Amino acid sequence: MDCACIYVDVDDYVTSLHEKTTKARKSHKCDECGKRIRKHSYYLNEAYIFESSFMVHKTCSICKSIRDVFFCSGFYYGMLWELLGNHLADIGIDDACFGKDILDLTPAAKNKLLLFMDEIKQGNSHQNKNSI
Repeated sequence: MDCACIYVDVDDYVTSLHEKTTKARKSHKCDECGKRIRKHSYYLNEAYIFESSFMVHKTCSICKSIRDVFFCSGFYYGMLWELLGNHLADIGIDDACFGKDILDLTPAAKNKLLLFMDEIKQGNSHQNKNSI
């Protein structure tokens, strides 16, 4: 078992229509962390159908890096930081095992993850995804 993998019991699946890393022509909001995706920066743009509805999801490069490295069995759109926080709270920050997988994160994603872990360790709510 990969110790860095966060297993999510995905009940509902989406039909992916489009997935592309795009250079922003204007400012956007990341649908995972809520932070601004600045003009000229890269982000993941996904279009999909979920429960008969057309959806578009924008993910900043930091959140995409976290998702790619740690969510091995699936994820729920918009819940990356909540699921990561729940996982870390359940296993305990001191027992978190990332192994060499943490090296696969971008430097910005690694910094954000470490800040997030510090917040949890200090007892701040991991539900507030905009605080980091």
